[in-house]
Amino acid sequence: MSTITATIDGTPHEVDLSRVTGLDAFQFRIETGQDLDLALVAIIERGEAVLLADLAVVKWLWARQNVNPLGTFALVAASVTFVPADPAEV
Repeated sequence: MSTITATIDGTPHEVDLSRVTGLDAFQFRIETGQDLDLALVAIIERGEAVLLADLAVVKWLWARQNVNPLGTFALVAASVTFVPADPAEV
């Protein structure tokens, strides 16, 4: 099984690439104007999701596979932050 794993806000998120669908790709293109295939290839070539945009893609695909198969990229990506908030400040 091919997967991409990233730790986002201290929680591991694993995406099963065999479950990424054409609907995912189409939704990503509608929302971003970019190709999901190219975003995934870039993550795979780097060997890990390290960029903020990578983390947003991983979390979005994880959410579509585990929470809501029709979740929008914008809604999920908005919850991914570069530096998580300090609990003392919340």
